[in-house]
Amino acid sequence: MRESRPIQPGWDVYTRDGEHIGRVGDVAGGYVTVETGLRDPRRRFIPASSIREVEPERGRVVVDAAGAELDRLGWDRPPGDAVDHDGTWEGSRGGRPRGAPDGA
Repeated sequence: MRESRPIQPGWDVYTRDGEHIGRVGDVAGGYVTVETGLRDPRRRFIPASSIREVEPERGRVVVDAAGAELDRLGWDRPPGDAVDHDGTWEGSRGGRPRGAPDGA
């Protein structure tokens, strides 16, 4: 992450080409959980290293990916497929995004 300011739940999240992804749900374990869609709600788990810009004065986060890239980045699955006993993602468990090189 290039910006050291804290990201807050409820902030809007955009791609680098301006597509609105959703809103920050949680920040934990090196990932930002983004809640997407109203009609078809789902989550994306964005690695902190993929945050391009944080704009606290606007409550806005920009990721370093274009809208057309989102589906193939594997951000729709929890890191390391870490799921808590109640079926929710446990962000504090960490893990690597799918496709990340060893040591990432």
